[in-house]
This record gives sequence, C-alpha cells and structure tokens, in this order.
Amino acid sequence: MQKPSLILALALAFTPAVWAENVNINGTGVSIEANKTPINTAKNGDAIAQLPKDYRFAVPGKFTVAVAGLNQPPLTVFSDDNKTLLGSEVDVARLVADSLGLELNVVPTSWEDWPLGVASGNTMRRSATSP
Repeated sequence: MQKPSLILALALAFTPAVWAENVNINGTGVSIEANKTPINTAKNGDAIAQLPKDYRFAVPGKFTVAVAGLNQPPLTVFSDDNKTLLGSEVDVARLVADSLGLELNVVPTSWEDWPLGVASGNTMRRSATSP
C-alpha cells in the first residue's frame, strides 16, 4: 500500500463519524439514524409522588444514569458527534427521567467503575437495564 493511501485509510478509521455510521452486528451494518430522534413521555404525577420527600438526586433536577461508554448496539452506541450516547439503555433512562419531570444526564462509564459511581452518589445505577 502506498504511504498516502495508508495515511488516508488510517485517518478514516479514526474519524468518529465513520465509527457511528459503520456499526456492525455479526458483520451486518446497522443504521443509527432512527435512534437520533429521542423518544419522550409525559410527566407522571403518581411516579413523582412515590419519591421520598428528602430524596437527593446526584445532580439536582437531573436523573443521572451511567451507561457503558462503548459501541454495543442495541444497548449503547455513540452518535456522529462521538459524545451523544444512543440506544435502548439511554431510551429507557430518558423515559424514566421524563416521567419524573427531570432532565436526563447520561454518564458514560466502564464496567469496572460503575459500582464506585453508585456508591459515591454520582450516578443512579450503571444502566437502565442493569439489576
């Protein structure tokens, strides 16, 4: 391979937009376009009433959830900006946040670090689908 071609190939391989658009599951390409539009729900007064009066959220006014900061469709995948996480874990967390009248605060984390985040009060739990 010629040097300019190798440099171009490496540059493309490390471009975040290429990563997001080339998500593969078992060798089959997956489009994330539909996931870029968030799903939302209305505030649920009954759910809000179930919160203890003295409950303290990690970030006031926000529902903070840690999710795996990896491209693991359908659970999580980074969008084109390589910052925004999409996927079923984020969708479920957004629905919970909406129903509680809170803003969603997604914190990408590693599997090894999530227990410390929960124990310290920095995150609610590792993900919307974790036990």
